[in-house]
Amino acid sequence: MSGIAGIVRKDGSSVDARTLETLTETLDHRGPDGSGIALTDTVGFGQQRLHTTPESKHEDTPRVGEDYLLTADARIDNRAELLDTLEVGDETASEGSAESVVTDADLIVAAYEKWDRRCPEHLVGAYAFALWDRKRERLFCARDHVGIKPFYCFDGPDAFVFGSELGTILSHEDVSQRLDDRAVGDFLLGISEARDRTVYTDISRLPPAHTLVVNADGAKSRRYWDLDPDRELELDSTKAYVEGFRRRFEEAVRCRLRTADERQVGSLLSGGLDSSSIACTAAESLPTALPTFSLTFESVPESDEREYIEAVLDHGEFDPEFVPGDEHSPMACLDEQLTRLGRPFVSNNLYLHWELYRRAASSNVDVLLDGHGGDMAVSYGARRLSELVLDGRVLTLSREISALSQRYGNPRRRLFNNEVLDPLTPTSVERLRRRFQGTPDPAERRVAALDPEFVAAFDLRRRYRDVYEQTYLTERRDHYETLSSGSIQEALEVADTAAATFGLEPRYPFFDRRLLEYCLAIPPDLKLRDGWSRWVLRTSMEGTLPQKIRWRLRKADLSYAFRAGLRRDRDRIRDLLEEVGDARYVDPDEIHQSYVDFGRNDNWRVLSTIWRPVLLLQWVETNETRHH
Repeated sequence: MSGIAGIVRKDGSSVDARTLETLTETLDHRGPDGSGIALTDTVGFGQQRLHTTPESKHEDTPRVGEDYLLTADARIDNRAELLDTLEVGDETASEGSAESVVTDADLIVAAYEKWDRRCPEHLVGAYAFALWDRKRERLFCARDHVGIKPFYCFDGPDAFVFGSELGTILSHEDVSQRLDDRAVGDFLLGISEARDRTVYTDISRLPPAHTLVVNADGAKSRRYWDLDPDRELELDSTKAYVEGFRRRFEEAVRCRLRTADERQVGSLLSGGLDSSSIACTAAESLPTALPTFSLTFESVPESDEREYIEAVLDHGEFDPEFVPGDEHSPMACLDEQLTRLGRPFVSNNLYLHWELYRRAASSNVDVLLDGHGGDMAVSYGARRLSELVLDGRVLTLSREISALSQRYGNPRRRLFNNEVLDPLTPTSVERLRRRFQGTPDPAERRVAALDPEFVAAFDLRRRYRDVYEQTYLTERRDHYETLSSGSIQEALEVADTAAATFGLEPRYPFFDRRLLEYCLAIPPDLKLRDGWSRWVLRTSMEGTLPQKIRWRLRKADLSYAFRAGLRRDRDRIRDLLEEVGDARYVDPDEIHQSYVDFGRNDNWRVLSTIWRPVLLLQWVETNETRHH
């Protein structure tokens, strides 16, 4: 995965070449195929190159032209469409490139030539780029629709600085490491909704599906794309919907198989519906066996999916490798992860992906397909049940609840209460019911291990309720809000930096823009039908997925493996808690008690009362050690 960096001097001075080189060097691990910088008066761009597509081998970025300077970490997927639409002339074509080798950088410049600031509306793929327009004396930046490629920046009085990683921005002398307490509070609550903020007050990020223009008038961002929750696709038959999904899914996988000759593509394979659909679809398109990387948990059967993984491997041509997940623990590589990411992270399963990335890199895989996003893209269709009530379709509701009860073995009454009544119950009534029944307040549970003064100063109870106590009654609106969640951006940014540590580019077929638009627009009964969630995906994979995978009901629960791993880390956690230094965010006594309780039983509150507070304390300690 490539890395980009840049400086625009706002005070009229020239960019210092050594300062730009320092920024670019922070991304060395992203540049196995070379690096470069380009300077033009008040602007300087740097790039670390990883060539993972056939065309990228012909790119010499940063790209310098008479009118434009460009640095881009980009993979453009709708190349055929753009080549039919755009004219790649002398200024938009890379120097020395043949007509048959138009790079993605060429397409970005040509799109900017044609559509100006609206060009990202026409680009499908994964990208973060910055383009200096010499004639207009402005910097134009853009980030892809869901934030697969990161873009961090600092907008200071004298300079605008951007880069692919937080460490790049922090290396600039004008940037402080002062923390944003509100962002720290969000992290401790497990919230990832602040799309433009980071944990540092001086550093922001360009949100997904946004452009940014920096010129003499300042910096201004604009959203260029969003899903439409009111659009409903109308086709002639159920078969047409299923075939439409299948075409788009196959195209999403095919686009992400595009690699340079010397690069190898592999796939994560958990045995679940999403990763299995990707691996089997990819295997059908490849002339050789597809390398796959899977986790096993022999000592934690609740987390193990070996039987499902084997079912997939027996169904096609694969070259499998297994990583024993139960031999690894959450804190084993924590210092390295925190140093690389430059911040604490919400995901508690990063340690498992870290080991999968390590194994893939050691197997000479450069591009890794990932099923992340499948649940969100296709949707479980849970809100279809409350929608049926609102539409007065009582018989259909009864049939669906009966089917769900039969499939999952849950009593009909419980399903009705959980999936119909609860979403329809106003928040105020739900709070009164909890108080009457003596049920613990979720907000109180989330702040139990936090410093009371910190909780009060930033009203973290209300913050939690504002984010989590929202219910959307229609399936399409609930689906839209899920796909608009900041948790997607958070997970993708963490994965990008983690994978780049090992020289990998992760690719996510389920986050293809065209597939997301299609899935949101199809009727709700294609998402939940006859008691089967994600029905359209299951049905479309007929002949591709083994039946054992297509119609499986439940997934393994990785929380069991996480808790088992955390117990193996108990000595390190105990030592850290005994050496608590800066505790202004957390309550050390409460964490200690939670840690003692966790040692005695499976405390389900482990994320909010132990893991995130401990992660924050470890991050503070790591930063202090590194800077002294």
